[in-house]
Amino acid sequence: MEKKIVIIKCDNSIEESIKILTRAQESYDKKLHRFYNTNTDDKAKIQIVYNAQLIIVFVSYSKDAANMCEDIEKLYLAEGRTNGEKSTEKDCYNLRFKTKKITTSKLVINNFVSNTELDLERDFDKSAYMSISHSKNLIKQLEFIMKESCSSIENKEKNDYVDKYSSYNLDSLAQHNSDCIRLYGKLYDSDGRSEFQHDRERIVNSKSFRRLVDKAQIFTSSKGDHYRTRITHTLEVSQISKAIAIKLNLNVDLTEAIALAHDLGHTPFGHQGERTLDRILKNKIKIINIPTDMKFHNEFGGFKHNFQGIRVLTCFEEKYAEYFGLDVSLQVLDGVLKHTKVNIKNCKSCDEQNKMQCEQNCYELSEFYPKDLNTHFNKDIFKSKIPFTLEGQVVKLADEIAQRGHDIDDTFTSGLIGIDEFSDYMNISFMKELKKIIDLSNEQIDQTNRFIIDENDLRCKRIISDIVGFFINDVVDTSLANMKEYKNGLCENKSKMKKFLVTFSDNGERANEYLEKIISRKGINSLEVSKFDYNAEKVIIALFKAYYENPKLLHKSTLKRIYYDIKCHSNIFVSDNIIDFINGDHLLVKTELDAIAHKEIESNELNVTNTEAYAYWEKRKILVRNITDYISSMTDSYALNEYNSIKA
Repeated sequence: MEKKIVIIKCDNSIEESIKILTRAQESYDKKLHRFYNTNTDDKAKIQIVYNAQLIIVFVSYSKDAANMCEDIEKLYLAEGRTNGEKSTEKDCYNLRFKTKKITTSKLVINNFVSNTELDLERDFDKSAYMSISHSKNLIKQLEFIMKESCSSIENKEKNDYVDKYSSYNLDSLAQHNSDCIRLYGKLYDSDGRSEFQHDRERIVNSKSFRRLVDKAQIFTSSKGDHYRTRITHTLEVSQISKAIAIKLNLNVDLTEAIALAHDLGHTPFGHQGERTLDRILKNKIKIINIPTDMKFHNEFGGFKHNFQGIRVLTCFEEKYAEYFGLDVSLQVLDGVLKHTKVNIKNCKSCDEQNKMQCEQNCYELSEFYPKDLNTHFNKDIFKSKIPFTLEGQVVKLADEIAQRGHDIDDTFTSGLIGIDEFSDYMNISFMKELKKIIDLSNEQIDQTNRFIIDENDLRCKRIISDIVGFFINDVVDTSLANMKEYKNGLCENKSKMKKFLVTFSDNGERANEYLEKIISRKGINSLEVSKFDYNAEKVIIALFKAYYENPKLLHKSTLKRIYYDIKCHSNIFVSDNIIDFINGDHLLVKTELDAIAHKEIESNELNVTNTEAYAYWEKRKILVRNITDYISSMTDSYALNEYNSIKA
């Protein structure tokens, strides 16, 4: 049923109006329904909206100059409908209402007046108190303002998942279906899939996963057909992870889900995009307007792709009507966060000397996950640098192995390193075992009677396969021994893993670090990569600066999210002072966005949380985080198109 807006003017100097406003206030304070009695002059308007769902706006104004919007002091926003049967013989009706929100925000009031073109003198008949509005845009805005809570969780109950699915002969340290922990839990009846199969399929069907196909891994300023993207890297990590998990009798579904999700938070243009966003947020690249006297400059949390992966999975992707995010398990979130280095900002534990370093090198975890996660999970589980599942530990190492393999492959393909030169690098004591495996493959190629189309290409592929296989076997053998020792120590608390059990051997670790140095020396430090990094930084900086200077350039969905995030802020001085950035009054929106980005604020003004300065500082943090989210979600092609469009 279509909603209508009923506007009721209340001169707060008249006794009858004071009674009306008192009932509206009482309804809000006691969360009770109250009644508004119409008069004869409002009869015709009531019959227009009879039986419709109503948003009732009680406008409290001073009598001095009723047609001036700045004299409107307060809006009481209520939900209601007409009470009683419709009749032509009735002279008056009453409206049954419940007040949901009271606002004194000039921004909200002025936007309301602009959207309704409200004139308290001309819009009302001489003795009437009511006016009707049919604006769908305004209805949406008022509904959002009246929304009581942004939490998606109400009366959360513990979900018990049972092991009724195939357990793959799982090790006692593996994660079973019954171990699954979710933020929201089961909304629908099971369709026969295990909980971690659900995770994997939600990830694969997400927009963020599809975008990995056009996000560069590293290496080239002009993409060719054979260089890797994030999607090819992700599939390689998944393949290696599964190979290790099967041999360790771990949960393959969970392992694959973590592997497929581990890079969802990556930016366009590889790690250079990530580094550039982090430098902007930490004020190393000066775009954001921050207090000049602020001692440290990590007020915006920084940027790291593994932290952003949590935000993608819990905030951005939309699959269900009931909540944001994919509601993947805590096991997946933990694995995604910890697949690479985890430096969580905790300056309270730092002395004054190390505080600056902490500010600049660490990341504010709370900036990357929804408040529901903080409320319903023990957030300390994320603070450990060790994945609490062995499946997460597997993906962490599989990521390393995949990187070694494809980085060497790319150096071969680009001609930055040849097979003979690589063979020379193998002539070192701790690489003897791997060299022996590679030499054997080369002998097999030499001795084959098959006609080989491209012998050099075949030798390169065999080297990559041998390297990956060597590390997989090294991890499996070492990890099996670690797991056995751990279980013999009668420490089988798999939800609080305090040490790495899935590891390289000492020799395998050394070999991995050595190969990484070769790649850095020959590949990552190359002219080609330097060009790529330079251009990537240039594009990211230009985009961020353009969006910060003029937020209206952002996509509509990002502006909607900024609007939503402001409304959901825990401080009412922030959340109550909002405007719809798409449907609101154009000049008010422009003025508000300009104040959010550029209003001069001193750090000492932020000590008090009920001030305009504090409200705009919090809004600025929301704007900055959403600009970061928007840029980080882009594919390489989309980012370049946006850059060229803005530059033009």
